[in-house]
Amino acid sequence: DISNRLKIFCSEHHTSIFVFGLTVVQLVLSSFARQRHVLVGTTLSNRIHTDFEPIIGYLSNLLPVVTEIVPTENFIQLMKRQTLLIMQMIEFQDYSISEIISGLGLKSKTKGLPLINVFVDMVTKNYKTGTMGLDELQLQEQPCPNISRKFDMGFRFAEKRDALELQVEYDPSLFADTTINRIHRQIAMVTENVLNEPAITIGDIE
Repeated sequence: DISNRLKIFCSEHHTSIFVFGLTVVQLVLSSFARQRHVLVGTTLSNRIHTDFEPIIGYLSNLLPVVTEIVPTENFIQLMKRQTLLIMQMIEFQDYSISEIISGLGLKSKTKGLPLINVFVDMVTKNYKTGTMGLDELQLQEQPCPNISRKFDMGFRFAEKRDALELQVEYDPSLFADTTINRIHRQIAMVTENVLNEPAITIGDIE
């Protein structure tokens, strides 16, 4: 089962399933775009201030992740760099994406945000679905917002009890279904290759 193998792999290499998935996505996008540097956006929980403690709800901050794909590295080396990069991002989670965009002097787009065209995140669904009651408070599961409303392309990993799913959303005016299917298949193939041979060189991954 690939989900269990992935959990074991990430545990052995002291990283998370999200970092693994993010690394694979950026690796595949680098191959498709033929670019050495790949920038995507992701979110951090951003609940580090005591002012947020009484607030109910999900608070997050969007931050850019820029990764250099080095063909002579192996996947484990790339993933370790990615893990350190995510840890460094946590130190700067107070900066909003609007502050970053303003600081870089970027102009706004008609759709979405400047700087970030691709979004990657992960949700965990290890809970029972349906309506839950807590005294007079009623809680009901709500669907996650559509990624492609703000970005050209979005990858959402969903971790369940016995499976890991990948949802790909995209702007159909920019990408053909066949292209997205190729990217989806490539992500699955790279994942399988890396789990079979973790020390494989990036340039040798098919």
